[in-house]
Amino acid sequence: MRRHLPRWRRWWIPCKPSRARPTRCSRKLPDAATAGSEGDEFTADPGRARAVLARLEPLLTSDDTAAGDLFEANRALLLASFGAAAMQLGRQIGNFDYPAALATLRALIRQARGN
Repeated sequence: MRRHLPRWRRWWIPCKPSRARPTRCSRKLPDAATAGSEGDEFTADPGRARAVLARLEPLLTSDDTAAGDLFEANRALLLASFGAAAMQLGRQIGNFDYPAALATLRALIRQARGN
């Protein structure tokens, strides 16, 4: 039925979920455990995490949307290092709530210095 469509078009057609076997579309989607990690390790690295937080602070202070890119590039590291607080920071940055994200970030910096 879908054979007459170009290959790229077949990929974009929504798939119906199937419990019996993975569908063509489900194999194309990133695994939830690796989404956004792009090879980053899932272990906490306090030194690298502090460096990322230090780079995020001026971006959030100046309401720079590059903060979202920096957070996404380091999502796995921050989640491994700070857990739920990093998830909250990611939501705030994703919602462009930079004042709240800055407050969360500064709390994370204080927490990181305590380690």
